[in-house]
Amino acid sequence: KVKFEGATRKDNKAHTYRITFFGNGVNLKDIMGDDNLKSLPLLKESFNFTYNDTNIKEYLKDGLDITVRGTTYPDAILFPLISHSKRLVYDSGSTQGNTDKQNNIAYVDGSTFGLQLSQLKPALRVYPIIKAIEQVYGITFSSDFFSDTNEPFYNLYLWLHNKTGGLFEDEGNESPVGNFVRSASSTDRGVIDVFDNYFETPTYIYQGRQLDVTIFPSITTAFSFVIYKDGIVFEEYKDVTATSGSYAIRGLRLDSGRYTFTIDAGIASTYDFNFFVKNINGRNKDVFFTGSTSVLSNVQLTPSNQLPDIKVLDFITSLFKMFNLTSFQNSDGTVE
Repeated sequence: KVKFEGATRKDNKAHTYRITFFGNGVNLKDIMGDDNLKSLPLLKESFNFTYNDTNIKEYLKDGLDITVRGTTYPDAILFPLISHSKRLVYDSGSTQGNTDKQNNIAYVDGSTFGLQLSQLKPALRVYPIIKAIEQVYGITFSSDFFSDTNEPFYNLYLWLHNKTGGLFEDEGNESPVGNFVRSASSTDRGVIDVFDNYFETPTYIYQGRQLDVTIFPSITTAFSFVIYKDGIVFEEYKDVTATSGSYAIRGLRLDSGRYTFTIDAGIASTYDFNFFVKNINGRNKDVFFTGSTSVLSNVQLTPSNQLPDIKVLDFITSLFKMFNLTSFQNSDGTVE
C-alpha cells in the first residue's frame, strides 16, 4: 500500500512529494481486539500446579517443566525470591521474630525465623505466553527474536502479581474442568470433537448445537460455573447451589468454536459433570461425555488467574517497546 502524505510547491507547481510505502503488515489490533491475557486457553488449561511448601522450595531452586501437546517448556514456572508485602532481611544474631512488615529469613531451629512461603508468588516464563498467543490467533512469529536461543528474551519472566497481598487473599479459586471421557453409546462423532479438557464444534458444521450440563458438587454451599468460548466468557452462572445433589443447565445454544469450563468456589470441593450435546435440527445425533475437577485440593494454583489484568495487544506492544522491535508480514504469512 502507498500513502500520499503531501507535497511542496515551487513556482505554484508541485515540486516534491511525501509518500509512505507499507508492506504486508499484520493488523494485530484487529486480530486481538480487547482480549485479556488471562483468557488465553493454553495458559488456562495446562500450567496448573500444586501450591505447597515442597513444590515452592523445589521451584526456588529449579523451575517446573511443563509439557503441553508434545512440547516441553523448561522452567516454565519458578518462584523468585521476591516478597509481595514484607521486607526480607537476614540477621542470624537477631532475637526479633518476623513482624507484619519484616521477614527475617535467617532460619534458627525452634524460632519463628525463616522465609515465609506465603510471601512468595510464582513467575511464568514469557516464551510460553507468546506460544499461547500464536495458538489462539493463528499467528506465527519468526524465531529470530521470539526463540529459546535468544537469552535476553527467553530468560524473561512475568511475575504473577496482579494485586497487593497474598495469592489467596480475597479472591476466588477457579479450577478448569477436565478428564473428559466420551461415552461409547454416543450416536455420532461428528457433532463435536471432544478432547481431554475442552471440546470443539467443527467449523464445517452449519447446523446449531445444543448443550445440556449436569453438575454434581460435593458441597451444598454456593459455587460458580463459567463457560468459555474461544477463551472468552460465553455464559456465567454465579453463586448457584445444587438442588437434590445436582445443578442442571439445559438447552444452551452453541455455535462453532472451542469450549472450556471452570468452577469457582471458596472451599475445598470436588465436582463431577455430565455433558450432552445434540443437533437442534431434530436428527438423531448426539454426544455424551463426563468430566471432573476439584477446587483447593492440595491448593491447585492456576497461573492464569494470577496474570496481570492486561490486554493481549498491550502485552505484545510492551514487548515491542521494551526491545525496540519492528515487524512486517512476509510472503509466507510469518510475522518477521
